[in-house]
Formats: sequence, C-alpha cells, structure tokens
Amino acid sequence: MHYAEAVKIAADIGHENTLDIRDRWAEILQQDKKYNEAIRCNRESLRIREGSSSIGDKDESTMMTHLDLADNYAAVDFYKPAMRHSQKALEITRATKGPVEICQRANKCAVFHFKLGGRLRKDFIIAEAVNISNGALRDAEKALGKGHLQVSTCRYNRGCEFYQLGRRSRDIDKLKEAQTCLKETIRILEAKSSLRKDESTILEDSSKTLHKCETELHELEQRAERELQKKQQAQKELLEKERLEREHLEEEDRRHEEERLEKIREEEERLERERRRKQRLERERLRQERFRQEQREKEQLEKHRRERNRQQRNHDEQESKHPLPSKEGAEIRPRSFSQSSSKSEAAGEHSFTQKKGSASKGVPKHSKNVWFRNLKQTHNLLDKHMGYSKKKVKIAVLDTGVARRKDLRFLGGETAEHVEIMDGRVKRGYDLKNGLPPNEDVDGHGTDCAFLLWRVCPYAYIYPYRILKEKDDGINHQDVANALKDAYKKKKVDIISMSFGWEGDEDQLLEDVLYDADKQEVLLFAATGNNGADIHYPARSRHVFAIDAADHNGVDLPSNPRDDRTERFTALGQNVLSVTKKNALGPERKTGTSFATPIAAATAGLILEFAMQPPLCFEPKVLKRLKTMVGMHKIFNDLFTYRKSNFSPFKHIDITQFEYFKRVTEQDAGGEWYDINSLRYKTASRICESLERDAHSGIGTEMNREVHRRISNAGQ
Repeated sequence: MHYAEAVKIAADIGHENTLDIRDRWAEILQQDKKYNEAIRCNRESLRIREGSSSIGDKDESTMMTHLDLADNYAAVDFYKPAMRHSQKALEITRATKGPVEICQRANKCAVFHFKLGGRLRKDFIIAEAVNISNGALRDAEKALGKGHLQVSTCRYNRGCEFYQLGRRSRDIDKLKEAQTCLKETIRILEAKSSLRKDESTILEDSSKTLHKCETELHELEQRAERELQKKQQAQKELLEKERLEREHLEEEDRRHEEERLEKIREEEERLERERRRKQRLERERLRQERFRQEQREKEQLEKHRRERNRQQRNHDEQESKHPLPSKEGAEIRPRSFSQSSSKSEAAGEHSFTQKKGSASKGVPKHSKNVWFRNLKQTHNLLDKHMGYSKKKVKIAVLDTGVARRKDLRFLGGETAEHVEIMDGRVKRGYDLKNGLPPNEDVDGHGTDCAFLLWRVCPYAYIYPYRILKEKDDGINHQDVANALKDAYKKKKVDIISMSFGWEGDEDQLLEDVLYDADKQEVLLFAATGNNGADIHYPARSRHVFAIDAADHNGVDLPSNPRDDRTERFTALGQNVLSVTKKNALGPERKTGTSFATPIAAATAGLILEFAMQPPLCFEPKVLKRLKTMVGMHKIFNDLFTYRKSNFSPFKHIDITQFEYFKRVTEQDAGGEWYDINSLRYKTASRICESLERDAHSGIGTEMNREVHRRISNAGQ
C-alpha cells in the first residue's frame, strides 16, 4: 500500500524515479504471488515507457518490463500473452544487442517456452521453443562459431527440447533429433583442450540427457518392434484363418460344381456332336454355293471382257475414220455475294461457260489413258503399306455435289466396276442449309471431279460440298466460305479442291477464310479458268495452288488464262474420262482446268499418303511440312514437276515421271522400307533432302535411325 501511495505522489509531482518505484512495487507484488496486480502494474509501466519519447519501445527497461509480464502471465497460466511478451523481449534484444547477448536471450526465451509448455502440457509451446532454438542456433553458429559457449548452450537446449517432445509424444524421430543435437554438443566440447566451468556443466548435463534419451529411444524402439511383431503375427493368423476358410469354401464349391458339370456334360457332348454335324452340312452347302457363284462371275466377266473388246475395236475403227469430239471442260463462275440467290438472277453472267466450236482431232487410244496406266506404278508402291497408318488423307471437293450410284446417269467403260469402291470413299459432306444436299448431283460436274480425285488417290476419303445446283446457277460467296470453314475446322481435311472461279476483284471475306485455312496447314487447289482471260478467283489468291490444264505430254493448253507470273503449275486436263456424260460412242472425254485441279490435288494426296507410310512415318516433321503450302510447293518443284521448255512459265505436275516410280513393279512394290537400296527408301530420302535444304531442322534423322535399328535387329 505504501508503494501505491509513493507511485501516486511521484506521478503527481512528475518525479523522474516514478517508473523505478512502480517496477519495485510490481516486483514486491510478484514476490507476494499477487500476480494479477503485478500484471496491471507492469502493463501500466510498459504503456508509459512505450509512449515516452525519451525511452521508447527499444529500451532496456522496456525489455525487462516485457520479461516481467511474461513471468507474471505464466504464473497465472495465461500462456498466450506470456509467449507474446517473451518473444517481444527477444525482438528488442535482436534490434539493440550483439550476437552474444542475442544468443543468451534466445536461449532464455526458448527455456521459458520449454518450461511453460512442460508445466501446462502444451506440446505446441514446446514446439515453439524448438523453433526459437533452431533459429538461435543457426544465427549463433554463423556469427560466433560452433565452439562458442552460447552456441553450445543453444544446442544443448535444443536437444533437451526435442527430448521432452519425443518423450511426451513417444516420437522416435524427435528422440533421434535430440540424440543428434546432444552428441554434437558433447563432440564439440570434448574436442576442446580446456573447458570453462559453464562448458563443463553443459557437457555433464548433455551426457546425462543423452543417456536418458538413448534409454528412452531404446525402449521405444523395442516397444515398436514388439508391437510390429505382434501386429504381424495377428495379421498372419488372420490370413491363415481366412486361407483355411477360403480353401474350405472353394472345396465345397468345387465339389458342387463338379457334380453340376457331371450332370450336364453328357448333354453338352450330345449338343456339340449335333452342332458339328450341322456345321459340316452348312460348310458343304456354302462351298457348293460359292463354287456356283464363282462360275457365274467368271462367265459374266468373260462376257463383259469380250463385249468391251468388241466395242473398243469398233471405237478404234470409228476414230480412224472420224475425229472424236472433245468436250472442253466447263468452269463454274459465281454470282456476287450481295446478289440474290435465286436462279433467275444467277443465270447469265454467273454460269458455266462452254467453249463454242471447240473440237480436237481424234486422239489415239494409247494416248487417252497412258497417264493413268503409268500411275499404276505409283499405286503399286503405295498399295503395299496402305493400311499401315490408321489416319487417312482427307480431301474436300467444292462443286455441284457428288451423286451416289443410283443417281448417276451413266457409268461408262472402265469406271463402272470401280464405282462401288469409290462410293465407299465418299463421306457425308456438310449441308450448307441452302437446299442442296451434298450427296446429290444433277449436273455431273462435281461427280466427275470427285471421281478424278478417287481415281488418282484411291486411298483418300472424299468430302463433297455442294455450292450450286447446276451450270445455270451462280455461286453464293457465303456458301463457299461456310463450306471451307466446315472442311478444315470440323472435318479436319488435308486438301481442298475447288474447280470453279470468277473474274473481278477478290472477296475479302473469302480471302480471310483462305488465309485461315492456309495457316491451319490445309492445301488449297483451285482452277484458273478456261477463257484465256485473267486468272479467276480464288486461284488468284496467294494462299492457293492455281492449276492450269495440259495435255498428256505436259504441253499447256491455249485456253489457259493469260498472266505474267513466272511460275505456274499445270496438270493433266485434256480428254479426261467422264463418268456422268456419254455420246454416241460411249463416255465423253472432257477438257479444262476444272479437271486438272482434282488431279493436282489428288497428286498432293498421294504424297501425303506416302508420308504416312514407312519409312517416312518415322519422321513426323515430313508430314507436318508437307501439309504447308511452302513444303508441298518445294516438293512439287524439286521432284514431281518438269518444264516443256526453258522459256515456259508452266511446270507440269506429273508424279508418274518421278525417276524411282517409273521402275516400281507390282511384284516388288518398291522394295522393303528398311532396305537402303530400295526404290521406296530412295524416294523417302529424296523427299527428306528436299525439305531439309530449306528447313535445316534435322529432317530425316529419325527415319534413318529407325531404318538402322531395323537393319541391326534383322542382323541379330
């Protein structure tokens, strides 16, 4: 009570020793175990000190007040504020003192937390003491060295804390950590030549604590081993019991199953004998039926062959007397995007254009189909591995649709026997919602183009898109754009063939779609036109292969459009067999860029198909490069085109003239892909070399590695 009055008087007169009197008062209250009153006194002193400009929150007296508060709070089991004030005192020490004082304070703070946690049985407080010791040990070793007294003290405290945590929680890992800390402390101290009294005390305490720790650890490990053995024994007994029960049940089930099977075995044997007897009878019946069917088919084929030879002889005799009229190919011209879609508005300016008065002399029989006969060698090469890759080449054809067999008006000559195969390759196109189903064709132009795609590249799937109905209709630009988008975005086609075009300025909407398709690695082919004027659009687009027409010798036709380009591509486009038109002598033969375009597009399809077969399929860079306009342009120029003269701008696309394909026979089919002397491997190497000259990305490395691996395996 006297101290309270003294504090009040000193505060009233502003005496400089007011805080000292208050601290002494709090100390006496603490000694009298009046902890709550001592806490109030210390808190008031702390408030005054932290608010004073002359003292502040970093002063030594402020730190001591924090320590007094921590002790008083701990005495009444208020562990949270006790921990907070203890750590605050440590922070002030770190801010104002040197490494030795910081280490001392950290050790005392850790001991305070350790004792508080042990007394209150709060493991997280002991864990906090461990964290403080870890930080203090790390900082002290860096600043003072491992042999310093304070570092040894900190390490000893850390070992004791881990020991208490491990002992309380029976945690072997924590006891092992304590063992490591204590052994390290003993090792460092024993290495010194002389020890001070404090160091001797730490060494002695560390040895005692280490002995306790090792004893506790040994007991825990033995207990854990006994529990593990007991658990394993119990598990073993349980498994043995389950095994016996399972064996008993299995034996019962086996006995019942054998009894059941024994009852039905005789019935099954009887039924099996009856089934085999019926199978023998059925096989005999089918064998006889197949024999009769084969005989009928042979008779029909022989009859058809004789009739075709007879018609061909008559045809050749007629040609020698009279020229065979050659229908010049029609081109499709569009109507403007803004125009009405009605047939009456589209007719006239936007239509098919048939050249008037065009007639060529009769073409000898051997020249009409010589290119397709030569193409058989390329097919021999590709047929050998046509099923190697599950992925197929996809080609979209934008035209008048593709008729199914029942819709075709005429199937002439050699095409009739292949129509069903072609129909299997024609997939469902996209319905443009323009009232024109893609799998119908009342004009025949689209069906002829699709047939040429299949005839040149029979390995591809064909997706028809019907952008107009017949030759008197115009083309809606939006329909073309929609068809293109569906082809490369949804159907994921590799090639798009467009045997149509129009004069005038380009359509920006369509140009954007063509640009996007080119970026999506889709090869675009379009007909240039047949009227000798400027190249039509979309063939004028720089994202499209513009295709002109040539005869079977590669000579460009005079009806090709005029243009000042120094390089143009042609493909066979004269006297091409139609599957939908006929005249008095049989199927018509058509001429024009409309029919050269699908042949060029299908040639690109053959190259892609070859890239999907071995050995090129082991070099993924090749297929990816060939799907770009730059890559295919490079291969066309280097391997599969030729000029009729050095001054001609026209390069004729003719895969049959490639040096290695000329020597492919049906028997060897180009040889084995891993034979470096085979035509197949040489062709693949030439393609890799051509692409690598521009790409410089190691094209061909993976292919050759796989070839060498296969050769090595074969040698073993």
